[in-house]
Amino acid sequence: MPEDLKKPPEDGELLHAAVHCYLSTILAIADCMVELCPDVGVAFKNRWRRLPQRIAFDLSAKALEVSRRTFEMDIHTFGELVGQYYTKGVPLMEMIASNGMQVADTVLERTARHIVLLETLAESIETAADLDAPQEIRGTLEHQSSGIRNCARQAEEELLPLVTRFRSLVKECEQIVSLAKGAIVVDPESGFLNANGFRQEHELRTREATPSCLLLIDCSARLQAGPSCSDTHFSEIAEALSKRIAEPFRPNDSIGRLAPNRFAIVFDGEIEQARGRLDQIKRSISGKYSSPSGRIILEAEVRLFESRDPQAIQETHGRAVQSLASVV
Repeated sequence: MPEDLKKPPEDGELLHAAVHCYLSTILAIADCMVELCPDVGVAFKNRWRRLPQRIAFDLSAKALEVSRRTFEMDIHTFGELVGQYYTKGVPLMEMIASNGMQVADTVLERTARHIVLLETLAESIETAADLDAPQEIRGTLEHQSSGIRNCARQAEEELLPLVTRFRSLVKECEQIVSLAKGAIVVDPESGFLNANGFRQEHELRTREATPSCLLLIDCSARLQAGPSCSDTHFSEIAEALSKRIAEPFRPNDSIGRLAPNRFAIVFDGEIEQARGRLDQIKRSISGKYSSPSGRIILEAEVRLFESRDPQAIQETHGRAVQSLASVV
């Protein structure tokens, strides 16, 4: 190792780099807050974009600690506000999307039925008026028939366009829900990236051309009683399995769950470094797991690829496409 790399940086240089990283991170988060939810995030960004000037004017441990505490409080406040903004809105849209079209069709069918009923009633009254009825009764019947026909015409001209507009709004909700589901990148059972999220991460790492490689982990399992495990069984042990898988890897390594029993990792390092850890990874994952269905015995197979290997891309991206199809 060159001698100059062994020397720690000067205190001033280190402080400058640390403060720069701190400020850059806060400003990047503020930008993301605006992108995530402008209605809530703009006020926070306006507050924090002035932070570099304030820190430059008073660069002290106390000032940094005050800004850290304030930013931490703002982040939690932002999360609570945005949570109320989205967590109720998207499920409501999904409910409208799933039930709205049926409601619209029911309203349309019943409105049309009532229009037909009114027109039939008006026709019956007109027929009665044409009989040998006294003139004063005939005039009353004709007046009533005309009123009923006008009512039917108003229903057709006013109600049917409203139902059509409602159907259009339901379709917009369906599209929003579809886009929202397509944007989900987390597997809820393991906490890892799902197939869609991992595909995006893999593509990003590939474009950056940083040293990395890809590990694919395929798990086979059986109950201790003998039968092979189903996807349901893998769901039962997903949390415990994900903890074992995550343990050997670092924050810079991206982990995804492509299927109930398949995981993939973009390893942030050289392929030889990863190859030396394959046996350790396999041993740490394989073994016995407890589940509501009983003891599960799992065996892991770990394969290593160059990040740009066509087979690896097909196996990861193909899974992502299948996963997206099932969501949409």
